[in-house]
Amino acid sequence: MSMFDGDCSTCSEPSDSDWCPSCKKKFSNKTMDNKELFKREYLCKWIKNSEEYYKAYKLWIDYEYNCEKFDKIVCHGEIDKQGFIRPRGLDELRSINQNANYLRDMVFKRAKKLAINNKDLEDARKEVNKLTWKGIQEEYQRLSNMEDD
Repeated sequence: MSMFDGDCSTCSEPSDSDWCPSCKKKFSNKTMDNKELFKREYLCKWIKNSEEYYKAYKLWIDYEYNCEKFDKIVCHGEIDKQGFIRPRGLDELRSINQNANYLRDMVFKRAKKLAINNKDLEDARKEVNKLTWKGIQEEYQRLSNMEDD
């Protein structure tokens, strides 16, 4: 019997070997050690995140949205491929850094008040960092609409 025991969610076949009997896909050693990662990455079954993760995700979306709103008011530089504006000089850079530091401190204070653990906070931060400016705007709108309902 192998380290991977369970159903293949690609074809719903039970499997107790290193190979899925229907799909003929081999389970690698890494995926056998971490079933959740295997489900997420290869079978597209997403891991359910905790309530704290979603709160942290909302905090980081708010952070990125408010930072960029401030940046667009202060900065007069070019807009990069992802839609973020760049500072033109040291004064603009200093100003946006001060704002970002203040907002980041607020995120950590709110996270502490909401009892969000560091792992969820870091995971949410990594997920938000993958977004472009347009993606951040869409997520901000979606999360704001969810609060209104």
